Amino acid sequence: MVNGRSSLKVRVKNQSAQTRFAVLYVPGCVINVKLKPPKPPVFEEPLDAGNFTRTDTGESFEVTLSGTAPPNFPPNRITDLSAEIQEDTVLLNWTAPGEDLDQGTAKSYKIRWSFDLKMLRFNFSNGHSVNTTAVSPQKAGSVEQHSFNLNITIQNGTTLFFAVQSEDKQKAKSETSNIAQASKILPAPKPPGISNPDINLVLVISLCVVTMVICFIVAVVICAVKRRKRSAQSDIALIIANECQNNLYA
Repeated sequence: MVNGRSSLKVRVKNQSAQTRFAVLYVPGCVINVKLKPPKPPVFEEPLDAGNFTRTDTGESFEVTLSGTAPPNFPPNRITDLSAEIQEDTVLLNWTAPGEDLDQGTAKSYKIRWSFDLKMLRFNFSNGHSVNTTAVSPQKAGSVEQHSFNLNITIQNGTTLFFAVQSEDKQKAKSETSNIAQASKILPAPKPPGISNPDINLVLVISLCVVTMVICFIVAVVICAVKRRKRSAQSDIALIIANECQNNLYA
């Protein structure tokens, strides 16, 4: 860029080819020193537009260089921080910001936590600090994950709040991220005397099977005893009949 007035002209041509209509995102675009809204989804749609030529002239603008270095923009604010407590370990996830807004790679992160949501939101520096020396920021847009143990015992029912700030090489700090909340909820202990319902079902079925087997064995034994008794009674009756017949002939 040089001092003076400049203008901009854009010309688009389509010569015997298929035109594609696309919604694009311009990275790093700044409006009033704030990031644009989150990136919209990028999509393309085929469009049969035929041959055409379009020319458009933008407004002119004036460039005045002061000779000083361009402004240093801090990393953009993290807006998707999430937290989860697994036993006594805290797991954080977020999307990496850039060195300047959403471009490049930030230098470092600061992670703080608190029992008080408002304190962490309005006085980030007063929160409890988390050791982030092992966290190396990735390129803007990457998924960041960090797990750590706190220097306290997390009791059942405890709710904690977490926030992150990023910093660039010129020590410019981002705004405090969204506040992520995580709770440790352990399952309630089972009442005494009540065991696993699946085990109870197996025990009931096993008991029924054993009872049926015992009943079957008892029934078989009873039938065998009755048959023996009937056989013995028939033998006695036959003996008595033979004795009577012998006495009669005698």
